[in-house]
Amino acid sequence: MRPIFFSEDLNSSADEFRQYLPVNVNTDFDVLAPALADAELKYITPILGPTLTKTLRDYYYGNEAHDDAKSKLIERIQSATIRIAYYESFDLLSVNITESGLQDINGDNRVYRYQADRAKETLSHQAFEHLQYFYDALVASNLRTW
Repeated sequence: MRPIFFSEDLNSSADEFRQYLPVNVNTDFDVLAPALADAELKYITPILGPTLTKTLRDYYYGNEAHDDAKSKLIERIQSATIRIAYYESFDLLSVNITESGLQDINGDNRVYRYQADRAKETLSHQAFEHLQYFYDALVASNLRTW
């Protein structure tokens, strides 16, 4: 999943992220992107609604003339989104998931039991939220005719 209001191009050295949180310049966009997209899906898009989300997304990625109101709103969205992403996914962002299990973020050691338990709990919680999002989208799309 890719976030709506964060660009991979602007985060090759975490420049956009660092406007809102003191993250390391080596923060990997691909690692953080799913957490950002989750935060947007769960909190931001329901508040904005589909029309405003599309308008702001088109402005963010488009070539429209500068609009102070839209720019300030996107800045506030980004500020909230990155904080929510770290808060809700902190336990997953603190470990690496490998074919041999969980490792600490440096890849040196296996994680402590409490880290593994928290990571599993976070994954479980997020999995069922995504199942609900899927179900809601299916119902809204009227594709469930069989």
